[in-house]
Order: sequence, then structure tokens, then C-alpha cells
Amino acid sequence: MGVLEKTEEYMEKETVKQSSYPRVSPYLQMGRLPRLEAWFNIIAWSGFVAYFCYSTYWASQEYVLKTRSPYLVPGYSFLGRMRDESNGEWEFMRGWSKIIWPWFSIHIVLSLITRRIAFEYRFYILAQYGAVIVLYLMGYMAVLFLTVQCLVMFLVATVFRSALAVWAASGGFLVFLNTNRFIEYLLTISGMSTDEPTHYYLILYALLHTNTCYTSFCLEQCKHLQESEGKGEKARGRGFSFIDMLVYIFYLPVLFSGPLMTYDQFLLQTTLPRQPWTKSKVVNIVKDCLRVAFWILFIEITLHYFYFSALMSDPEVMDRLPRWALVGVGYCCGQFFMVKYVVVFGLPKVMTEFDQIKSADRPKCISRIYLYSEMWKKFDVGLYHFIKRHIYVPVGGSRHGLLRQIIASFLCFVFVFMWHGMDYGILIWTILNYLGILLEAMASQVTAIPSVKAFERRLLSPTNSRRLRAFVTIPSFAMSIFAIFVFFGGAEVAPIYYNKIACYGPAIVAVTAVLYTYIQSSVEIAIFEAEKGKQN
Repeated sequence: MGVLEKTEEYMEKETVKQSSYPRVSPYLQMGRLPRLEAWFNIIAWSGFVAYFCYSTYWASQEYVLKTRSPYLVPGYSFLGRMRDESNGEWEFMRGWSKIIWPWFSIHIVLSLITRRIAFEYRFYILAQYGAVIVLYLMGYMAVLFLTVQCLVMFLVATVFRSALAVWAASGGFLVFLNTNRFIEYLLTISGMSTDEPTHYYLILYALLHTNTCYTSFCLEQCKHLQESEGKGEKARGRGFSFIDMLVYIFYLPVLFSGPLMTYDQFLLQTTLPRQPWTKSKVVNIVKDCLRVAFWILFIEITLHYFYFSALMSDPEVMDRLPRWALVGVGYCCGQFFMVKYVVVFGLPKVMTEFDQIKSADRPKCISRIYLYSEMWKKFDVGLYHFIKRHIYVPVGGSRHGLLRQIIASFLCFVFVFMWHGMDYGILIWTILNYLGILLEAMASQVTAIPSVKAFERRLLSPTNSRRLRAFVTIPSFAMSIFAIFVFFGGAEVAPIYYNKIACYGPAIVAVTAVLYTYIQSSVEIAIFEAEKGKQN
């Protein structure tokens, strides 16, 4: 069976699978609050957000600007203010975009040309171009190391044909990549400065992204080899050779910043027939470009007035902040993180659209998410799909009982911990996330019991049921917020939030009220969107 036939068969299966999903949004099955109450929650939450931002602005002036924090540098002259440069990830992307955009522009031109004159081979050509650019930017030793990793993983998958063997090899490489000494050694032999953050992040992101890519490829390869053996076909067909692996690895648009794209998605889209350019496609590309440009401008201006990242980077200052300013800094860090990844994933998304590839959707606004599961599904969609396809579902997922679900979730978060850096702060963040997912899973299992559902319907109206569920969700949601604050500030910041918020009675009452209005506002907006989608 040829690649095109396999692609068509795969698409048919996906279509059937999707058509069997329930079309009715679960939000439409929730009770509606009285209009006055709904608007009260929305207005109250909006007021809280405004106060969070004001508190952060005040703290920025009092504790950062006036004390001449080392995290501040002269900003744009037309603003006449200092700029916060403490967020290393954003500073990397800021400097990196100036370096990579000329090469991205050539990639677009090359893509358009090969689309017309060498459509069947265009991704082989684009991968060669990507390899040359990686060689130019990172040096031959880094490229050699990437290639050797790919070769080792390919041989493991080919010889053992086992997902466990692939994960063992991949996990070993991932542990190795998390050692700073190795990264510094690779920078040194590649002729890069070990003191330049741009070089460090460049190597680190490329290695981490490559790790997930060759893992995904090899797991799909094992599946393909097992299926081919059972059907009596050749053990290796088109789409699963070592060259195909390198084409996937050296696809330039997503190599340095993501978003993640599993190999099944990549193979499916790179083997589709030529799609004509339409007005809607061009309009979508223009809209995506404008969206990214707007958020870049928004971030750059914000960093001249709100120094939340500098505050979060200084535990001594954080310990002196008033409680509401402490909450405000955490909130602003969360919003900044979300907007930052709208840009980080938005730039590659524009690039992939020229190649007839749909990459992962941009992150959903975290101010409208209150469930752990929703956060994992809607923020980094590529990472979620990778974890779900290669870890969660193969282990058992949610369709083989609660125990299998607990084990599958545990293994997912082991990978998340390793992939994000394996330090103490990441460990705390990972454990809290895992506990939150477990609480959600168990609550879902309990509320799905027929007798519990009947008891709830008998005692509570749909509206009161919604109120109760929102209130019961608060502890889990509060834990998720605490976990995110730990992710931003590290293990040093965790005790500050715990002592000042979780161990102070009036603060607990206030936070409970804030989170209740937040949850109800999020549900109300979700119901509105579901109704709008139903009408369309």
C-alpha cells in the first residue's frame, strides 16, 4: 500500500472517529445563573484583575524601579522608561528572531518554488536547507551529535521493535541533555560562548525538540514495523527510513521553538496532494502575522511598565510584598507566559502554513481555564498530543479503569518532569500537577456513578449544582495556581506564597471569593461560546 493510500485510509479513520464524538458541548448541559448573578461574577472578576494589575504596577515602581534593580535596562527612547529583561526565554526569542528571520524568509521562497517544480520532493529539499542552516548556526559538532542521536534511536527501533526500548534510549538521552556541563561542553566545542544566553537556549531548545521528534518517529516506526510484519509486507516502507527521520528532524520552522508535532501528524500532512492557494488561506496567514505582531508590540510595551518577571526573580523582594501584590505578580506572570507562547508558537505557525502544514493551535487564554485537564489540553497543544498519543493512551488512558488512568498519568508527568529540566522547583510543580489531575479524575469517576447523579438531581437544581461544583473545584484550582507560581519563581518562591496566602485565614477567604467569581465567569463565557458555535 502506497503512502497516499495509507494517508487516505488514515484520514477516513480519523473522520469516522471524529464523527462518533458527542457534538453537544458539556457546558450547554450546565445550569444557567440568573443574569444579574452572572454579570456580578464577570464584573467582580474583572475588578479583581484590574486590582491585580494595579498592585503589580505599584510593586514594580516601589521595589524594582526605585531600587535600581539589575534586571532593568534602558528601554525604547520614545517611552523614556527602563525595561525588564529578566525573562531569559523572551530575551532569547527577541534576539533569536533577528537572526532566524532572514533564513525563514529564504525557507518561504524555497517552499513556494519547490511547491511548483518539485512538489513530491519538496520536504527533502527543505530538510537539506534546514540542515545547512543548523550547521551554520550551531556548528558541525552540534549537528553531528544530533545526527548520531537520531541514528542510535533509529537502530534501537529497527532492531528491538519495542516501545519500551525506544523510551529507555530516549530517556537516557534526555537525562544526559539535562546536565549543564554537557550543554556547556557542546557550546565550547561548537565555538559558541558559554556566557551568551542566546547560544545556551539555542542549543538546549534544539536538543529537547529533537529528542521528542526522534522519540515520536521511532515509536511510530515500531508500530509500523509490527503492523507490516503481521500483514506480510516489507518491514520498512516509505515514510519510515532514516532519511525520512532526518527530514522530520531538520524541518526548520519548528526546530528551535516548536510547537511539537508528532510524526503521525507530520507524515500525514507531508504526503497529502497539492492544495490550491485560496483567498481564505492567504487571509488566515495575514491575520496570523498581524496577531503575532500585535502581541510582540504588547509584550514589549508591557515590559516597560510592569516588572513582574524581575519581581518573581528576586525572592527577598517577593517576601516583602503585600499579599495582593504577591497575587498580582503571579497573575501577571501567568498572563505573560501565555502571551509569550502565542508569539513563540505563532511565528512557526505562519511558516508551516506556507508548507501546507497545520501546526498546533495557539494557547488558549489561561484566564478562561480552571480545570487541570483543560490547561494541559489547551495550552501547549503539541506537547499534549505527544503525551496522549505516545504515553497516556498506550498505557491505558481513561478507558481501562481508574488504576490504569492513575499509572498513565504518573508516567506522563515523569516525562514532563524530565523534559522541563529536572530541578527541585520543577519537581514540586510536577507533583502538584499530578495530584490535581488525580483529584479531577477521581471526582469525575464519582460524579459519573448513576446513584450519585440521581442523588444530585434530586437534591439540587441545575443552577445550584453548578454553584456547588464551582465551590468544590476551588481547592484543586488553587493548588494549580500555586503550582504555576512555583513553576515561574522556583522552589525559593513556593514558601513565600504558602506562608503568606495559604496559612493566613483572611487571605484564604478572600482568595476563595476571587476564585469563585473566576470559575463562574469562565463557565459563563464557555456557555456563550458553545451556544454561538451551535448556532453556526
